[in-house]
Amino acid sequence: MRILYFIQHFTKLRYLVLELCLCTVRDYINGTYAEAMPSELDALKQMARGLHYIHSQGFVHRDIKPANVLISPSIVLKISDFGVSRPVTNSGSFSTTSGPQGTKIYFAPEFLMLEESTPEERANIRANVSIDYFSLGCLFFSYLTKGGHPFSEPKSKNQFFIASNIVEGKKFMDKYGEPIVLNQI
Repeated sequence: MRILYFIQHFTKLRYLVLELCLCTVRDYINGTYAEAMPSELDALKQMARGLHYIHSQGFVHRDIKPANVLISPSIVLKISDFGVSRPVTNSGSFSTTSGPQGTKIYFAPEFLMLEESTPEERANIRANVSIDYFSLGCLFFSYLTKGGHPFSEPKSKNQFFIASNIVEGKKFMDKYGEPIVLNQI
């Protein structure tokens, strides 16, 4: 009887076939990947287009960060890890009942503030895909500065202070030296 049960469930398995990627943008930022990369401008465009595509398919990602952007063998950047993504309405909104999910230091301020609300309050609050754009901006900054965060002192990795700075709007971009200028192609 148990063998038949196993066979019935085994035949219902679905497989995902994915491209084997070289590493993540986090590896590039940390210096453990030093192979070919797209130009800075092209890399930012690829990440923005990837996020736009996710939104156009009716989803919010909710965990945009360097570790979730893969580098393919064809040197194309691909957003990955849809474990906390959610479907959105036609207007791009979604329920916040489950509360914030993902990595705090890439949360939009309004998403961070949800942590202090009760489950009953969250049931009545709707967020929208703009939270991903905030995360993308932080990802861009990290990519261009090779590990910096716009709401953190250089070399600081204290997630509590970074999250607090995001809520307070306390930016440290000027501490990273000269303004970042992308080379135009």
